[in-house]
Amino acid sequence: MRKYIDQIAKSLKKNELKTMMIIIQLTVSILLLFMATDNIVSASPVNEKYKNTYSEYNYYYLVDPFTGESEIELYEQSDYIPRMKNFLNTLNEQSNLHYLETILQPIYLVDGDVHIEQMDSNYESGDIERFQIDDSELKYRSVKSYRFNQAAFDENTIGIWKGRGFSPEDYIYKEGKTIPILMDYKLREQYMLGEILGGYIMQTKTKFEIIGFTEENSMLFYKEDLIYPDYTIIVPSLEFNDLPLTPEDKSFQTMIYLQKMNGTIKSKLSEKDVINIVKRSANANDFPPFFVIGASTINLTLWQNMSADSIKVLLFVAVLSIIFSAISLSSIILMKFRDNFSDYGVHLLCGANIKHILSFLFLEVIIIVFTASLLGALLILILMREKISAMFLIVILGVFIFETIVSFIGPYVTIKRYRVSDFFGGNE
Repeated sequence: MRKYIDQIAKSLKKNELKTMMIIIQLTVSILLLFMATDNIVSASPVNEKYKNTYSEYNYYYLVDPFTGESEIELYEQSDYIPRMKNFLNTLNEQSNLHYLETILQPIYLVDGDVHIEQMDSNYESGDIERFQIDDSELKYRSVKSYRFNQAAFDENTIGIWKGRGFSPEDYIYKEGKTIPILMDYKLREQYMLGEILGGYIMQTKTKFEIIGFTEENSMLFYKEDLIYPDYTIIVPSLEFNDLPLTPEDKSFQTMIYLQKMNGTIKSKLSEKDVINIVKRSANANDFPPFFVIGASTINLTLWQNMSADSIKVLLFVAVLSIIFSAISLSSIILMKFRDNFSDYGVHLLCGANIKHILSFLFLEVIIIVFTASLLGALLILILMREKISAMFLIVILGVFIFETIVSFIGPYVTIKRYRVSDFFGGNE
């Protein structure tokens, strides 16, 4: 056995560069394969769960009619904010529909309160900026944020890993109030429960208090998509009990209510019935007709850290790379066999046989594949902060077994055709 190990070490050292390239390629392939399968496996049961929940309903999107002259006319009326509130209350009070306010819009945090770059709303594009918003010397960053009303929050059934969710009082805003927020699970190491952050929401300076962290892999329903809110802040869709007292307060409430009126209606009602409900509510508050878009059962699309198409591409690349690694390793083993053909003849003279040669080469394959599998496992545990799960073991062991068997089929079939006499005949 000691001779085997010494010879394998000598063989690996002789082809060090090629061996290292195979190990690196296979290690990266394992990492990519785990990322793809982890996305698919974690999404599948959730996808089925949400499809069962949402497939019975039709979804309609409201678009307010206030543009250009109609918007100017609206602002000239003294009572438009109470009418906006009444319009929304009418929809929320309907027993045969759910009015969901799901608003995707960044908020601004003081630059020093943004503890990780992935929070920045421009992180993916790489156009990260710091803004001077007020007269202070502070710089601000635009960060990812969703705003939900109570119905939308309940619809998503967002799990809370630590802290608490939103209470009815959290949605009510008055000047000077600290706005409660939820942080994504991935931000749990960068922030603390109860931490106060400075920032802006809709051009209004405020403070935010972290009241909780969402559970890992929590999903949010946004229009026609189920998304994982990675590195995202969840903010309550604000409501106001008091009428505005200052022009700034009036502008703030106006922007908030305009966004709230562009919500989503979830209902089993027909398109005609929903349009009539919206029309009656608009007429009762002296508003022009709203646009109602949709009227079909929703076709859910799952997003996680990547789109569904990206996951498929990643899976294809990973599988292709693993197969190519097996072919490359098989070629290297055959090349080593031919390079050391005369040496194997010496071993045969000393009492070895073809099975000993195959065992020697098979052990070399196992060492190379095991090293790559071990490195891949360590990268998954360290970079992705994964725990040792069933999926983790399936991927690592599956790749190890597949790579070992497939990469050795070619050398095994080739070498088994040789007879002992072939090693002394001068031809390979």
